[in-house]
Amino acid sequence: MECMVISKKSSNHKCNLVSKGEKIKQVTKFKYLGYLITSDGRCTSEIRKRIAMAKDTFQKRKPILANRNIRMTTKIRIIKTYVWSVLLYGSECWTINNEIERKLEAVEMRFIRRTMRISWTENKSNELVLKEANRPNRQG
Repeated sequence: MECMVISKKSSNHKCNLVSKGEKIKQVTKFKYLGYLITSDGRCTSEIRKRIAMAKDTFQKRKPILANRNIRMTTKIRIIKTYVWSVLLYGSECWTINNEIERKLEAVEMRFIRRTMRISWTENKSNELVLKEANRPNRQG
Protein backbone atom coordinates (compact mmCIF):
# COMPACT_ATOMS: atom_id res chain seq x y z
CA MET A 1 0.00 0.00 0.00
CA GLU A 2 1.25 3.49 -0.85
CA CYS A 3 0.13 7.06 -0.27
CA MET A 4 0.94 10.29 -2.08
CA VAL A 5 0.36 13.97 -1.34
CA ILE A 6 -0.49 15.95 -4.48
CA SER A 7 0.31 19.66 -4.33
CA LYS A 8 1.41 22.37 -6.77
CA LYS A 9 3.92 23.55 -4.17
CA SER A 10 6.95 21.51 -3.14
CA SER A 11 5.95 18.14 -1.82
CA ASN A 12 7.61 18.18 1.59
CA HIS A 13 4.27 17.31 3.13
CA LYS A 14 4.53 14.09 5.04
CA CYS A 15 1.76 11.59 5.15
CA ASN A 16 1.72 9.63 8.37
CA LEU A 17 -0.79 6.92 7.70
CA VAL A 18 -0.83 3.58 9.46
CA SER A 19 -2.74 0.48 8.40
CA LYS A 20 -2.84 -2.69 10.48
CA GLY A 21 0.04 -1.40 12.58
CA GLU A 22 2.31 -0.72 9.59
CA LYS A 23 3.26 2.71 8.29
CA ILE A 24 2.15 3.27 4.71
CA LYS A 25 4.99 4.18 2.36
CA GLN A 26 4.84 7.67 0.84
CA VAL A 27 5.74 7.97 -2.85
CA THR A 28 6.16 10.89 -5.27
CA LYS A 29 4.65 9.07 -8.26
CA PHE A 30 2.69 5.96 -9.07
CA LYS A 31 0.81 4.36 -11.91
CA TYR A 32 -2.98 4.26 -11.68
CA LEU A 33 -5.00 2.62 -14.47
CA GLY A 34 -1.96 2.93 -16.75
CA TYR A 35 -1.57 6.65 -16.08
CA LEU A 36 1.49 8.06 -14.28
CA ILE A 37 0.45 10.40 -11.46
CA THR A 38 3.11 12.62 -9.86
CA SER A 39 3.00 14.51 -6.57
CA ASP A 40 3.43 17.91 -8.24
CA GLY A 41 0.24 17.43 -10.27
CA ARG A 42 2.08 17.79 -13.57
CA CYS A 43 1.84 15.30 -16.38
CA THR A 44 4.96 16.07 -18.44
CA SER A 45 6.36 12.55 -18.16
CA GLU A 46 3.01 11.08 -19.24
CA ILE A 47 2.87 13.46 -22.21
CA ARG A 48 6.45 12.59 -23.19
CA LYS A 49 5.48 8.92 -23.10
CA ARG A 50 2.39 9.58 -25.24
CA ILE A 51 4.42 11.61 -27.78
CA ALA A 52 6.91 8.73 -28.07
CA MET A 53 4.06 6.26 -28.58
CA ALA A 54 2.50 8.52 -31.24
CA LYS A 55 5.84 8.80 -33.06
CA ASP A 56 6.11 5.01 -33.03
CA THR A 57 2.56 4.70 -34.40
CA PHE A 58 3.41 7.27 -37.11
CA GLN A 59 6.51 5.26 -38.08
CA LYS A 60 4.44 2.08 -38.37
CA ARG A 61 2.04 3.88 -40.76
CA LYS A 62 4.87 5.44 -42.79
CA PRO A 63 4.52 3.06 -45.79
CA ILE A 64 0.91 4.22 -46.21
CA LEU A 65 1.71 7.88 -45.51
CA ALA A 66 4.63 7.86 -47.98
CA ASN A 67 2.50 6.38 -50.78
CA ARG A 68 2.16 9.05 -53.47
CA ASN A 69 -1.03 7.42 -54.81
CA ILE A 70 -2.98 8.25 -51.64
CA ARG A 71 -4.53 11.72 -51.44
CA MET A 72 -3.29 14.12 -48.77
CA THR A 73 -6.75 14.42 -47.21
CA THR A 74 -6.78 10.66 -46.70
CA LYS A 75 -3.29 10.75 -45.18
CA ILE A 76 -4.34 13.50 -42.75
CA ARG A 77 -7.38 11.40 -41.77
CA ILE A 78 -5.09 8.41 -41.16
CA ILE A 79 -2.88 10.55 -38.90
CA LYS A 80 -5.95 11.83 -37.05
CA THR A 81 -7.40 8.36 -36.64
CA TYR A 82 -4.35 6.31 -35.72
CA VAL A 83 -1.69 8.70 -34.44
CA TRP A 84 -3.74 11.32 -32.61
CA SER A 85 -5.87 8.72 -30.85
CA VAL A 86 -2.67 7.23 -29.39
CA LEU A 87 -1.25 10.65 -28.51
CA LEU A 88 -4.37 12.03 -26.86
CA TYR A 89 -5.47 8.92 -24.97
CA GLY A 90 -6.09 10.04 -21.39
CA SER A 91 -5.52 13.71 -22.25
CA GLU A 92 -8.70 14.75 -20.47
CA CYS A 93 -6.72 14.23 -17.24
CA TRP A 94 -3.78 16.40 -18.33
CA THR A 95 -3.04 19.84 -16.95
CA ILE A 96 -2.36 21.77 -20.15
CA ASN A 97 -0.10 24.82 -20.03
CA ASN A 98 1.61 26.82 -22.79
CA GLU A 99 4.69 24.57 -22.80
CA ILE A 100 2.64 21.40 -23.27
CA GLU A 101 0.47 23.06 -25.90
CA ARG A 102 3.61 24.03 -27.85
CA LYS A 103 4.92 20.44 -27.63
CA LEU A 104 1.64 19.05 -28.97
CA GLU A 105 1.58 21.60 -31.81
CA ALA A 106 5.22 20.82 -32.64
CA VAL A 107 4.56 17.09 -32.89
CA GLU A 108 1.48 17.75 -35.05
CA MET A 109 3.54 19.90 -37.41
CA ARG A 110 6.27 17.26 -37.50
CA PHE A 111 3.76 14.61 -38.60
CA ILE A 112 2.17 16.87 -41.23
CA ARG A 113 5.52 18.07 -42.62
CA ARG A 114 6.85 14.51 -42.88
CA THR A 115 3.68 13.33 -44.58
CA MET A 116 3.81 16.23 -47.05
CA ARG A 117 7.58 15.79 -47.54
CA ILE A 118 8.28 19.37 -46.48
CA SER A 119 11.76 19.80 -45.06
CA TRP A 120 12.52 22.28 -42.28
CA THR A 121 15.13 23.79 -44.63
CA GLU A 122 12.38 24.95 -46.99
CA ASN A 123 11.51 27.69 -44.46
CA LYS A 124 7.75 27.30 -44.91
CA SER A 125 5.74 28.69 -42.04
CA ASN A 126 3.46 26.42 -40.06
CA GLU A 127 0.49 28.48 -41.23
CA LEU A 128 1.38 27.84 -44.88
CA VAL A 129 1.91 24.12 -44.24
CA LEU A 130 -1.47 23.88 -42.48
CA LYS A 131 -3.12 25.73 -45.37
CA GLU A 132 -1.55 23.35 -47.91
CA ALA A 133 -2.77 20.41 -45.81
CA ASN A 134 -6.30 21.92 -45.67
CA ARG A 135 -6.08 22.10 -41.87
CA PRO A 136 -7.48 25.09 -39.98
CA ASN A 137 -4.94 27.50 -38.50
CA ARG A 138 -5.04 27.43 -34.71
CA GLN A 139 -3.97 31.08 -34.42
CA GLY A 140 -6.94 32.66 -36.08
